[in-house]
Amino acid sequence: MVTLDTDSVIETAFSGTARTVRLVSGMAYFEVTHDRARPFLVHARDVTVRVIGTAFSVRALAGAPIAVIVSQGHVAVSRKAAGGQQLDLIPNMRAILPDKAPMGAPIGIVASVAPDALQRALAWRDGMLAFEGETLADAVSRFRRYGGPAIEVDGQALAQQPISGLFAASDPRGFARAVAVSLNATVQDDGGAIRLMESQAQ
Repeated sequence: MVTLDTDSVIETAFSGTARTVRLVSGMAYFEVTHDRARPFLVHARDVTVRVIGTAFSVRALAGAPIAVIVSQGHVAVSRKAAGGQQLDLIPNMRAILPDKAPMGAPIGIVASVAPDALQRALAWRDGMLAFEGETLADAVSRFRRYGGPAIEVDGQALAQQPISGLFAASDPRGFARAVAVSLNATVQDDGGAIRLMESQAQ
């Protein structure tokens, strides 16, 4: 079973010997039934995730590295032109795979993820967006994928402020109001766009 985030596209090719999915863009969460005779493969750019039976997510957003998070089971992550190098992930582990890695360097960075952090990372499945230290600019970019009034940020200093919290993806206005309170900013809403400004600019 596959759960797709907004603005996400997959292509499938199932046969008698393999179950193959290509994540064209966006984020997807996979729950895979064990079938040793038909391994499950997910391709995202030059990254391949190979599983037998497990639950995991893959993120392939424009301008961001590929990210794989495992909530159940075991997966092996590899990439083309990596000399057979692979990353083995078990539950509560995350791999970040930059598009370009230095020659001879590991193909990605692997880290353990606390259970509560894992739930936040997968909160998009319930229509929520979780942030923990991302910049306001990055958070606004995430919200834009979900439609609704666009959020604009005035000022580079404000755009680089860190954001933490759990927000409804369908409520950019609520997000903007909460951010304004926490960052001492001002919200200007003309009905078509939402603008966040540093208070001293008013």
